Amino acid sequence: MILRRDRRGVISLAPDRRGVISMEMGLMALPLTMFMFGVVELGMVIRMKSALQYATTNAARCSAVNVATCGTVELTRAYAQTQTQGVAVAASAFTVTTETCGRKVVATVSFPVSAQSILQTGLSLSAQACYPLQPA
Repeated sequence: MILRRDRRGVISLAPDRRGVISMEMGLMALPLTMFMFGVVELGMVIRMKSALQYATTNAARCSAVNVATCGTVELTRAYAQTQTQGVAVAASAFTVTTETCGRKVVATVSFPVSAQSILQTGLSLSAQACYPLQPA
């Protein structure tokens, strides 16, 4: 508190408000930064999930329809890996089986999150697609 004189010359105990905005910004900077990084990380998770779904759908269709390109499990895995839209996914993350619905492709990957020390685990993302076999 500082003693101040107003326009009439009266001395008052007015609070000193200089620097309040910088103090408020200092208190809000950390939560705001954490929120922004969380939004970016959520966007990366959604991108990864979308790429996995796209890859499994195309690989299941290729495996059921295009025997020349995706005739074996290894060829289907390799094809699925090329369909991930720039997201790095190993071919071993894809599983190809024949089910009653047709040719089924399942992809499972672990997405490392920035807050892994808090969560103690990464996010497990998976996608699956099944495409009916074409009659010969």
